[in-house]
Amino acid sequence: TSTSDNGVTASGYYYDGGWIPAPLWQRNDGPTDNGIGVCSEGPDTCNQGGDWNELSNNVNYEVILLDKGSWAQWTSLWVSSLDGTEVGTVYWGDTGNIDSLLTSGDMFSFNSTDFGSDVWGDILTLSAATDFNAMAQYVLFTPGAALNGVGATEACATTIGYCFPQGDNDYLVWKGTVVPVPAAVWLFGSGLLGLVGIARRKKAA
Repeated sequence: TSTSDNGVTASGYYYDGGWIPAPLWQRNDGPTDNGIGVCSEGPDTCNQGGDWNELSNNVNYEVILLDKGSWAQWTSLWVSSLDGTEVGTVYWGDTGNIDSLLTSGDMFSFNSTDFGSDVWGDILTLSAATDFNAMAQYVLFTPGAALNGVGATEACATTIGYCFPQGDNDYLVWKGTVVPVPAAVWLFGSGLLGLVGIARRKKAA
């Protein structure tokens, strides 16, 4: 249900009255079809290939949660196999609670047309990513558009106040890269705190 690479841990889940851990499924068929998906329907189904072992909302609503830890920043977030009219949405924050991330409002959506004729790319290069917080510890990938509103084509999870979009939305999370926060930044911040402390002591004297 989880895997780690270069300091980033990925975990798979699907929704069935709550968030249930699900096996991740590795695909490696070149840059257009490379990365991890979620296999919530069981290995017999996922072994059929195609969209079955991607991150999707075709049967169950699946998500992939990335955790980079607190001492690094995101530099790229790649997806692949995003073809046709497929849409994905990414959320971010400093909590690993999926419900909290989905209702935080910190998110943007992306689709196959964002990368021209390609079906893969780094979503952090998109104009929609302008407000993305590279220091956020957690990133959540979901299939379909943002979870807001209720429509005839949406399956609702009313117990937590949002609705899951239905439809043919499936893709692979290829990779997320991070770099450590420069030590100088942290030392500089500590120095500022030290100066504030000295100034307060002088004022009190």
